[in-house]
Amino acid sequence: MISATVTGGAVQLTGNPVIITCSGGSVPAGASEYMILLQILSPDGKLEGAPLIDAITPDPTGNAIFDISGILDQPMEVTFDFQLTAKFIAHLTRALTFKSNPGNVISMNRVY
Repeated sequence: MISATVTGGAVQLTGNPVIITCSGGSVPAGASEYMILLQILSPDGKLEGAPLIDAITPDPTGNAIFDISGILDQPMEVTFDFQLTAKFIAHLTRALTFKSNPGNVISMNRVY
């Protein structure tokens, strides 16, 4: 079973790499290509283009490291008050929430 861990915890700051390490992959016997997949979902619907899928060939230890900071680098809703009657206008959230689902894909060699 492949598991996913967000390096650095559940909260990441804008501009920093957001790294997800998927582990537990193993190349099946007879496979010519093996990749670990990572699906990024947007439970709140704010992540543009979601669901998104990426795939990486794992290293010899069975780990695949995904940097999804480019996916999460999206403009956030902000409001500016021209007359400066309020210095700060609150928004319910200025964060993107995502869920990741790891998986794998296998291409088997076939001899005819």
